[in-house]
Amino acid sequence: MIFNRTVDCFGAYVGEEDAEFTVQVAGDTEYDPPVFHPSSLGNTSGLPAKMIITGVYTGPSTYVYEILIVEGIHVGVPLFTWRKYALGHRDGGGPYDHCRKVLSLSPVKLDAGIFISWATISGQSKGDIWRFTAHAGDTFHWRRQGSEWSPLYRISNVGIVVPDQNNTNSHNHEHSIRVVGEYEGSTEATFVVEILLNGDAFRWKKHTDPPDYDSIATKLSSSIDLKNAMFDSDPVVEKQTEYADSYGKWSPAMSIALMSPIHLMDGVHIIFTGIINGNAHGDLFYIPVKTSRHHRLEMGIYIAFGSGSGYSPGDQWHFKARAPIAARGPLKGNTEMVIRGSGFLSSPALRCKLSDPRTMHTMIIPAHHISHTELRCITKLHPADIITDPKPNGFGNRVLYAHGTYRSLRSAIIDLRLNSSTDFQWRVRDIDSTHVLEHWSKPKYISPGSILPIYSGIAIRFSRSQEYLMGDSWTLSAYGTERSSLAKYYRGVPDDSSVRPGIMKYVSISLDGGSTWSADQHGLTRFLFSDIHISEFGDDNGDGTYSTPYKSLQHAISAALSPLEYVSVSRPSFTNDLLPFVIPKNGLLYLTIFPPRRSSARTYLRRDHINLDTIIVHPGRYMGMGNSAIFVVRDVFSYSTLGLIRPSPLHSPIFPTFLSGW
Repeated sequence: MIFNRTVDCFGAYVGEEDAEFTVQVAGDTEYDPPVFHPSSLGNTSGLPAKMIITGVYTGPSTYVYEILIVEGIHVGVPLFTWRKYALGHRDGGGPYDHCRKVLSLSPVKLDAGIFISWATISGQSKGDIWRFTAHAGDTFHWRRQGSEWSPLYRISNVGIVVPDQNNTNSHNHEHSIRVVGEYEGSTEATFVVEILLNGDAFRWKKHTDPPDYDSIATKLSSSIDLKNAMFDSDPVVEKQTEYADSYGKWSPAMSIALMSPIHLMDGVHIIFTGIINGNAHGDLFYIPVKTSRHHRLEMGIYIAFGSGSGYSPGDQWHFKARAPIAARGPLKGNTEMVIRGSGFLSSPALRCKLSDPRTMHTMIIPAHHISHTELRCITKLHPADIITDPKPNGFGNRVLYAHGTYRSLRSAIIDLRLNSSTDFQWRVRDIDSTHVLEHWSKPKYISPGSILPIYSGIAIRFSRSQEYLMGDSWTLSAYGTERSSLAKYYRGVPDDSSVRPGIMKYVSISLDGGSTWSADQHGLTRFLFSDIHISEFGDDNGDGTYSTPYKSLQHAISAALSPLEYVSVSRPSFTNDLLPFVIPKNGLLYLTIFPPRRSSARTYLRRDHINLDTIIVHPGRYMGMGNSAIFVVRDVFSYSTLGLIRPSPLHSPIFPTFLSGW
């Protein structure tokens, strides 16, 4: 973690579940080929304009080097001076070095491992300038916890070249084009470069996105083609003068000159690196440029770097994004869930499915038809997610993923190690002692991307995008609990942020008994299994889960489940008690009572078993707003057959409130 350079995050998160993001400065140190800027008083060209850079850059961050030809003491003997400045700070680049050096055919040292020389030492003019950027810490990538690292992006206002996914060599990670320079334009844009003929010519244009278009990176990641990128003209666009310049016009065909910077416009240069074998006519490359250092990640999240340089490889920042909760209920189940959509048919084959990739616990429950736009399901008991994320041991940071639900009452520690780059083993230890429960297993193939069961419901998954090495090892913990005593479980779990008692499930619907299922299209078909948690160190803007509890008692009570929205009114097979059922009608709550009687066996749902939340109060003193005038109520209404319920002015009219953990 660093503190001298900042990274801010902003936006409106629209993800389906809470997420933690990691931003990491990446990339090896390197330098760009020099770009020649001739003096207005001279006509330098050819070999005199060619400067050569050698050495290995050892600087801690990115700098722009600027070499200037000055007048020598003796006629015909050119001298040079130089300076360096942070990327994007040319105007404040400071003075040139006071020393004057003679041009040389042999490497002349500047600093930080950088040497320069010339192809010839005559023919240069006073005022000639060469600029090049030495890179270290100006690229970054990011990932969401549980996901793979993103491609590399540039911190500066000139992005990294992105090949079109339909190019002939799109599978090749070695880019055949590099981009250098600092964008001097006033609007965000995308430069489009197209390969022509047999790969020995190209053309380009500057494409400015119309309003409400996302960034090029977002378009490519979502497989949305850049509109009109490959066409010479668009008659519809040509008629719309407000957008006529947005799509730009292709330049004339230009010859490809290897390893020589070619200026496009607005300070942007491209360099063909020589790795162009396989490029074909029609291959496209995109260069995003912008006027700010704002970068879009995903799901409405943006980050902004405080500077275009000054960062070092390995610098990291972490931030969390919280997803809004549309529906929730306790792990013990019996929560009324109403699904709204379209095309629902009244059929005994209606089903609701709740699933998630972390626990892999799938719940399929009957659905009751309300209308063609609404269904009703009652959730069942869900096992708690009591497995921690695998933590790497030693210096390696290669990621390993955990899945499943732990099925043992005994808490344990699982050690995993790689005997080679392809085989791994595991063992099980008691969490409270040094006792080994299961010794090292037989070697097993890592099978990247596959979910591999190991012990008592626990499974692991190796990443497809990482190369694992012999000696890599991880440790994870699994906490045993009685499924019938979740409050006991909550009190026994240590403070580990990777333990997730709150489980976000994805909800889908089947009209044919489970042969086919609906697909989520907007991220709103989610259900959170979690009791409601309160902590004096919590936040009422949180989600009330174990990891992000509420701060006030009142907020927790307000977030508790509502009375039944829909009730099946049917008679019990046998009872000696009066059983009240609540029926919504005209915005008011009515009560009906079945008298004791025998009848034919029919299923029914007791209202006092449904939509009951448990509020877990963590130890602490609760004072201030939202923590006063809290009443625990046993009975707040009287009833009669089909009589109107008159709610008490102080209390919830339907259900008692139970607070545990005091």
